[in-house]
Amino acid sequence: MVLKRIFGRTKSVAVREFSIPAGQRFYAVGDIHGRLDLLDALIAQIDADHAARGPAEMHLVFLGDLVDRGPQSRGVVERVMELCANRANTRCLGGNHEDILLRCLEGDKRTLSTFHRVGGRETLISYGVSADDYDVASLDEIS
Repeated sequence: MVLKRIFGRTKSVAVREFSIPAGQRFYAVGDIHGRLDLLDALIAQIDADHAARGPAEMHLVFLGDLVDRGPQSRGVVERVMELCANRANTRCLGGNHEDILLRCLEGDKRTLSTFHRVGGRETLISYGVSADDYDVASLDEIS
């Protein structure tokens, strides 16, 4: 009942239609979460799809959540930075996982437990922190 009250539609909503301009092609990628193997496979699929279609200006947009959970956050971040530097029309937006990481780096201690809970351990290990050191450290020591 509460969900219907909060999210139920009481009046119609106007739907706007959007389209990609002719001669352009967009690929949007989100939630890689430290999986460099899957990112590389996806980029290969995007390149193959783009090559198989007619000529168009390709745009590649990363929608964030590059880090946490998977074992290769650092590799994912570096690969996306490389793509942004070397491919025209490639952009990267930060997601909530990047926001959490940046807030921890800025010293927001309240965010540390969230960082730990959402996969920060794997991110720090990918940047060279040993699993043993992380596992015995307190949240204060991690910061």
